[in-house]
Amino acid sequence: MPVQDISDGLVGIVTERDIMREVHAGSPIREKRVVDAMTRNLVTGCPEDEVEYVMTEMTEKRFRHMPVIEDGHLVGIVSIGDIVKAQLHRARSEVMQLRGYITGAGI
Repeated sequence: MPVQDISDGLVGIVTERDIMREVHAGSPIREKRVVDAMTRNLVTGCPEDEVEYVMTEMTEKRFRHMPVIEDGHLVGIVSIGDIVKAQLHRARSEVMQLRGYITGAGI
């Protein structure tokens, strides 16, 4: 979940991982403030980013949600599930194209 300041600027994100880290640390989670549990140093993307780039960033830096920023405003969040879905769609399309080429159906 994105965390924004009063001017809608993105200041962090709270994920299941952040909450579980606090629980594991023994923090009384009901008394914890979002600002103390959230992830602050975010890697963000833009709508024009390639899926490959987002996938690489998520894999190498080990995070599962990437806020998407356009003109200084949050316009969405890409999850690792979104990336997997996009890659699966791409792979299926390539298989269909190759089958069509091999069988001559695409000619």
